[in-house]
Amino acid sequence: MNKTPLLIAAVLLAGATVSGTASAREFDKIYKECGLGAMIFTDTPVAAAFSNIIWDLGTTASSSDMSSPENCKGKATTAAAFITNSYANITEQTIQGEGAHLTAMLDLLGCDEAQRPALVSALRNDLSQEMASGDYRQMSAYDKAGSLHELVTRRTGLDGAQCASAS
Repeated sequence: MNKTPLLIAAVLLAGATVSGTASAREFDKIYKECGLGAMIFTDTPVAAAFSNIIWDLGTTASSSDMSSPENCKGKATTAAAFITNSYANITEQTIQGEGAHLTAMLDLLGCDEAQRPALVSALRNDLSQEMASGDYRQMSAYDKAGSLHELVTRRTGLDGAQCASAS
């Protein structure tokens, strides 16, 4: 007997119970198409659902669905979730000009290797200006991550499409 459907149902029910919030979309679609699970397991929806439950009890899946359901499972949502969860590392590595988190973000967006030095340089300049503003110090960590996402989006395009020509 194949127990996989029962296990999936149990995991999704547990996630729905923990999350406490619901949207118009069904939880199985949210957990398969949004959050960190969808970012990691882009071609394996069941693994994405399991990952979302195991990683953070589905909170990033639910929050990305609630904030931008039209973008779930796209590069923009993936990058937004990654930037939010790795903001401090990405900021530090952008200032340094290199690092694993910065590289991972650019990989998620599909940025061309040859264009990365110019892109990182432009992001470093943008981030420096952002951090120098008086408003930056007053921003919450979430707002700072959102601001970084906007800088990245401006340089790469919403879905990373401009990565090959970003400068």
